[in-house]
Amino acid sequence: MKPPRQTDPDQTPANTFPESLPGVDVPHGLARLAGDQNLFRQLLISFSQDYGRYRFEIKNALAAEDWDEAGKLCHALKGIAAMISARDLSAVAAALNDGIQQGKRENLDPLVARFDLAFDQVMSAAAILMAQEDTEPRAATADYGRGPESQPADPAPMFNQMAALLKRNDFGAVSCFRSFQEYLGDHRRAGDLDQLGIEINRFDFDHALQTLTRLAAALEIPLEL
Repeated sequence: MKPPRQTDPDQTPANTFPESLPGVDVPHGLARLAGDQNLFRQLLISFSQDYGRYRFEIKNALAAEDWDEAGKLCHALKGIAAMISARDLSAVAAALNDGIQQGKRENLDPLVARFDLAFDQVMSAAAILMAQEDTEPRAATADYGRGPESQPADPAPMFNQMAALLKRNDFGAVSCFRSFQEYLGDHRRAGDLDQLGIEINRFDFDHALQTLTRLAAALEIPLEL
C-alpha cells in the first residue's frame, strides 16, 4: 500500500484564489503581482475596508453639485480601482470624471447607475474573499518575528528596497512593510512607522515615500532616491 501523498501547503483550499471574481480581472491582477494570491486577497479586502465610503462620498458630492470634490474623488478612485484590476469600476470612475470636467453634468445619471453596479461587484468580490478567510484554515505565513538575531545588521538595503517599490507604485510595498513592522517595532519615531503603514495600505505611495524619507533621516539611514 502506497503512503498517502503529501499535500503541498500552497495547494490547499485555504490558499486557492478564485479563478474569477465579480468586477475584478483576476488573471490581470495576479499577473501584476507576480502570482501572489495572498497579497491580491489582502489588497481587495483592504479596498473594501478603506474605500467603501467612496461610493457614498461621490454620490453625495454629485447630489450637492460639488463638482470639484466629485471630480477629485472620481479621479482618485479611477487609479485605485486600476491598481486592483477592477477595470469596469476604473473605467466608469474615469467616465464620470470626464463628464464633470467637460461640463456634461446633465448626462451623468446613466454613468451613476453603471458606477453603482461596478462598485457593488467589487465589494461582492471582497466579501467572497473575506468569507473564504472566515471558513477555511489559514495557511502558515512567513515568520518575521524571530528575535533580534534575525534583524539585518544594516537596515539600509531594506529601506532602499521599500523606496524603490514605492517609487514605481509596486504592490510589493504592502508585503515588504511586514518586515518594517518587525524591524522597527521599537523605533516609532513620532508615529512615522504607523503613518507609513496607513499610507501603504491606502496605496498612497507618493506620501508613503515622503514618510519613508523622513523616517530614514530620523534613523540616519541613507536612501538612494
